[in-house]
Amino acid sequence: MPETFDVGEQAESEGVWTGYHRIEDESRLNADQRRYLRFARVLTAELGIERDVYYGEASADAWTDGRTYIVITDSAVTSRQRAVWMHDLYLVMLHEAAYETSSRDQPSHGHHFKSTFRSLVEDPGNRRSLAELVQHIADGGFESVFEAYGVGC
Repeated sequence: MPETFDVGEQAESEGVWTGYHRIEDESRLNADQRRYLRFARVLTAELGIERDVYYGEASADAWTDGRTYIVITDSAVTSRQRAVWMHDLYLVMLHEAAYETSSRDQPSHGHHFKSTFRSLVEDPGNRRSLAELVQHIADGGFESVFEAYGVGC
């Protein structure tokens, strides 16, 4: 018998719903979800966030392990209007990037997190990156931008 036993880990390995589910087969995503995912991938590259981006299902807008990945969900986007959902994803990606540990379950929003998140949101370079990306999409469309970044789905 092992000394420690992680119930959440075991439940997930057995396929039991744990409240967070990453969608492995991206072909299951609808057209809007694929667009959101591809935009989020380009955005993280532009912002210098070195984490893989996936799509998933959860009650949270997104979650991260704090190091290697971010998973976004349908609730990360509050509107189908392009200007709104692009900004939604910008804030969600910065929020998750501010975590240095897992944001699943009950993440810490202590002083360090708040300070990091605020710095990311207020960073003029990040704002400029978002504005330039939005302009590139307005000028050439999503597909040309996605192709230029080599982001597929």
